[in-house]
Amino acid sequence: MTNVYQTGVQGIGIQVSWLNSISGNPGMSGGNIVAWPAARAGTTGTNMYGPMGRFRLQLIRTGPVMAGTFNLPTTLAVGKYGSADANILLLDNANASVIAPACTVQDTAKPVTMPVASGRYLPSIGSTTGDTTFSISLDCATPMSVAITFTDATDPGNVGTTLSLSTDSTAKGVGYQIVYNKTPINYGPDSSAANNVNQFSVAPAGTVGPLIIPFTARYVRTGAITPGSANAKATFTMSYQ
Repeated sequence: MTNVYQTGVQGIGIQVSWLNSISGNPGMSGGNIVAWPAARAGTTGTNMYGPMGRFRLQLIRTGPVMAGTFNLPTTLAVGKYGSADANILLLDNANASVIAPACTVQDTAKPVTMPVASGRYLPSIGSTTGDTTFSISLDCATPMSVAITFTDATDPGNVGTTLSLSTDSTAKGVGYQIVYNKTPINYGPDSSAANNVNQFSVAPAGTVGPLIIPFTARYVRTGAITPGSANAKATFTMSYQ
């Protein structure tokens, strides 16, 4: 789309049109869109100049929307008559906040109770046991795509597939994996930004309504095993695009 300009917020552009009349509303198509650089137009053989009577401003979605605040110039558009400023569009409030569309997360806290595991079922490093299913439920009021990032709460810099045991654990040589679509996920930073490290899609564009995202948690052997308690915590951050 031509003559749509950035606002500073991802996914939101702005367009302005004008009308040579004191009545009626400017349209957002045709030749009356404010453009940069300015395009000169006029008439000959007339003694009358009809200045712009009305402006119309419109915000336009240009891509995936991220939340943010934009600050537009107070003087947004100027109509020129020769070298003189014939009309000036001044914004009374040039600041606006954009709230990105979001789904409602039904499970803001999701305890997962793991079975007691025996070391004989973890014979070597990398072996797994104790598969336990859980899910995260969403309700999306408007169509969108959904992605998620899991973050290791004990070691936020962890980008591997093993969730660290928390400091109150007494067991050693084990950790946890969270599995999605039969593949252990990698952990990443706590961020909703699109394409965050190790963010992955859980629903395609156009998803709307209730959504249940299934996962599996399991033990994974990481070294020599010492029996004891094995606690861990991960956080999850949704990204709506």
